[in-house]
Amino acid sequence: LQGKTRLKSGSMSRVRSYAGYVAKENKQYAVAILVNNFSCKQNQIKTDIEQLLLSLF
Repeated sequence: LQGKTRLKSGSMSRVRSYAGYVAKENKQYAVAILVNNFSCKQNQIKTDIEQLLLSLF
């Protein structure tokens, strides 16, 4: 997704979020992902969100 996304991240205690745009096939898609009350480490949830975005786009 590098070069195809414009995302802003945010985090608080046990909260992680991303919002922005993903470009694919000359179209732009608005995306927002919010994960609340997770029990894994911050690095793991970041990886999980990246995998979700890759599976969608």
